[in-house]
Amino acid sequence: MGDGVERARQLRRQLLALIDEDAAAVTAWLKAPREAAARRRALAVPLDIARACAQVVGLAANVEAHTSGSVRFDVEAAQQLARAAALAALDLVEANLRSAGDREALQDEITQLRASLGGSAAR
Repeated sequence: MGDGVERARQLRRQLLALIDEDAAAVTAWLKAPREAAARRRALAVPLDIARACAQVVGLAANVEAHTSGSVRFDVEAAQQLARAAALAALDLVEANLRSAGDREALQDEITQLRASLGGSAAR
């Protein structure tokens, strides 16, 4: 269980850093919407968020197998929140792709992540 706790801490630190990174990436893209590097970063960060949240979902599933009682409900809630955050991040990636006129880019990975999360198909 110790490895799971450390991995949860790593994911927490990663996700907290991605919050600021996402804000900076979006700001840069809004300032220079035709700049390819800004566009790529604005797409990459929410995709990184989705990947990390998907890892939280998997970690919670592993922890859930070893819990019972009221703690199990907390783990289930964490899993649901992480799943929702991952799906929302994927929605943002797809919206950014559409606005950039490049809906097909990254679609395979988006589809795979959605499937692993039990999420709906692309919007």
